[in-house]
Amino acid sequence: MTGPLLYGRVYFVLRHRFDVSLSACLLSDVIFTLSRRTGSCYASKAYLARIFRVSVRSIHRDLTELEAVGLIVREGALIQTTPLWREVTGRCR
Repeated sequence: MTGPLLYGRVYFVLRHRFDVSLSACLLSDVIFTLSRRTGSCYASKAYLARIFRVSVRSIHRDLTELEAVGLIVREGALIQTTPLWREVTGRCR
């Protein structure tokens, strides 16, 4: 894969407290990492799918799962982790 290498952490506390999938936990950290400079993640579902080597539908499902429990917010094409996500994980901007 060309381009910058990304990494993500799986916060098991998110999985247990909010009953979200492992892939959603990992995606939430990648969203946080990609939003560090501007406060929002601008990555498309297609880009995220390429990074994770999954379908766009899988990314859509994980985003919907995270949004439903209040760990991310989406506004158009922008995605952000919420203060709740940052509180539970202990990460900050």
